[in-house]
Amino acid sequence: MYFNLEALLWYAILIDCIGACIVTLFFLDWYHENFPKLQKIFPLSKGWCIAYFLGVFWIGCLLYRMNILPW
Repeated sequence: MYFNLEALLWYAILIDCIGACIVTLFFLDWYHENFPKLQKIFPLSKGWCIAYFLGVFWIGCLLYRMNILPW
């Protein structure tokens, strides 16, 4: 199977997006308690994670229509 750089980067961003959504929806208190300095720099909120997911999904649809993603 031919696998290109764009697909590899998109899958890496998708994994990051899913991880951010899981932490935001289920483990937000844990994140605030264990990473107090990081949460000041990178605050998590449900709205931003949903927007992040929709953006990644939209780019995935575009890459799929261009026959770049091998799903």
